[in-house]
Amino acid sequence: MTKATKLPFPNNIFLEHLVKAEKEAKESGSHSHFAYRKAINSIKAHPQKLENGKDCQKLDGIGARIADQLDKVLEEYNRRLSGEDGKTKKFN
Repeated sequence: MTKATKLPFPNNIFLEHLVKAEKEAKESGSHSHFAYRKAINSIKAHPQKLENGKDCQKLDGIGARIADQLDKVLEEYNRRLSGEDGKTKKFN
């Protein structure tokens, strides 16, 4: 049995978003699911921490559009986190 590798934060948040986006694209019949699959594979293969969408753009299969989406995902995550405990915590 192969042990899953735990990705560093925020790579795991990025991956979660991309998997969801790929599923939605597939269900709607969009060919963009191929782009999401390529981005997923790139992030899974990248063991170092990615700080933001711009960092992700250095990887194969992640262009400006997906990088912008990942920046928005990270912003939303930080916004939700800061609202839950009353303290502002920023991860990236």
